[in-house]
Amino acid sequence: MKPEEKLACRLLERHNLEPPYDLVELASLYAKVEYLNFPIKADGIAINISSNLQPEILINRNNAATRKKFTLAHELGHIIIPWHTGIIISHTNAEGNPHSLFEYREIEAEANRFAAELLMPQSWINKIYDESIDFFSAIRTIQNKSETSFEAVIIKFFQSIKDDAIVCAELNSEGICEKIHLTQTAPSQAYQLNGLYIESGKQFNTSDWSDIQDFGTKKLRAWHFPITNREILETDTRSWRDILNIILSESKSIDKLQSTNATFNSTFHKALQETREEHKLAGKIIALFDGRPNLSSICNHPLFDQYVIKRTKELLSRK
Repeated sequence: MKPEEKLACRLLERHNLEPPYDLVELASLYAKVEYLNFPIKADGIAINISSNLQPEILINRNNAATRKKFTLAHELGHIIIPWHTGIIISHTNAEGNPHSLFEYREIEAEANRFAAELLMPQSWINKIYDESIDFFSAIRTIQNKSETSFEAVIIKFFQSIKDDAIVCAELNSEGICEKIHLTQTAPSQAYQLNGLYIESGKQFNTSDWSDIQDFGTKKLRAWHFPITNREILETDTRSWRDILNIILSESKSIDKLQSTNATFNSTFHKALQETREEHKLAGKIIALFDGRPNLSSICNHPLFDQYVIKRTKELLSRK
């Protein structure tokens, strides 16, 4: 957790607050808050930061309610974060603006992180997720209680969940994946789904749950993955080379031989950093293969597990 996020946590603890709470009432303890029609394009302005004068927060009243709320938390961040000083005109999306000065983008990013933690504390998100029946109900609960935008909720959710593996894809009206979100422990190869049709079909072998739902104006598809180590047992007497040739032939993927072997080598060495137990190592390799569109027909073959465990044993014996 970054320093500015810790400051947001301490502020909530000091006032014994948990969402939902009155943000205007909280901000008014630290600054004069006004909602105005802005003559310039900006979300908010923080005045008299770290001075002897009373700080002021000005919010552009023409923005949507969720944006105004996030902006108020953002401006409060400028006042609470001790290394922010002076007068700051805020654009809450400045972090992604390449034309902004580096220093300005940095302080705006810090205020954004403060605001996200203030409105959606990490511990609170984890509590809601633990008490929810699935990913979608958790996202809806967080958004309803925090009264923030879907974009802010989805970003904060995937930053907060550390002990579970989840992938979420945003789809357009044609079922094409436009954006991928994933937790730290989810298969990173999920990013390869961008630009592909994924409204139906099986994209992952190792997921134990998948669903697709409309979420406001968006359509989301989500997958959950067990984070326990999967154990693979060797049951086939043939060599891994013979098994791989069968897999490639039956899946009509003879041209994928080099790609399969290269992917196995890279996933083996990555998984080896976590465990040296052969069965668990094989399970991790299968998970790392999972979700690669160019190798999906190979990963879906019923003999793929046997190829992996046999080759894993051989490589381990050389070490």
